[in-house]
Amino acid sequence: MTTYTPDPQDIHVAEAAPPKRDNKKLFIILGVVGAVLCLCSVICLAGGGFAMYNVVQEQPKVAAVVDEFMRHMDNGNTDQAYTLFSERSKRQTPQSALDAMLEGNTALLFEGYQSSEVTNLNISANFNTDDDLPQGQVATVNGIVKYADGIDGTFDAVLEKDGEQWYLHRIDINAPAEKFGG
Repeated sequence: MTTYTPDPQDIHVAEAAPPKRDNKKLFIILGVVGAVLCLCSVICLAGGGFAMYNVVQEQPKVAAVVDEFMRHMDNGNTDQAYTLFSERSKRQTPQSALDAMLEGNTALLFEGYQSSEVTNLNISANFNTDDDLPQGQVATVNGIVKYADGIDGTFDAVLEKDGEQWYLHRIDINAPAEKFGG
């Protein structure tokens, strides 16, 4: 019996090829992440676009309520001015408070009123357990009040929407000292 012993130089071992990486899973994960980011971007842009559209649509309506209030107060018509307040606001503030605004120096806040201009408007959805606070669609607005004597004042107001109509919840009018003769 003969035994064959191979010479170590004659033995060639084939090296195994490295396994191919499967990039399919990586591409799927990256695709899903990219799609989610795109969807989030679209939702954010759509939400921002709707908010901007809403402000543009509501701004003239809100401005008209402020203007109408100032005109009624300038004319001494507190009955009509009071109709511009929300029912929630009326529960907290009697009409006599408007009558009192036309007495003394505060009457000068309305005297010679010409126009108002909205400079900032923020519309939001407000819900609160305190029923005295404005609820639902609420507009926070401020702007400039122009008087016949060339003096400009400012206003800050909060309005709440009931159906399609905006109503005042509160309004503050400020004028410089020269409006009061100072």
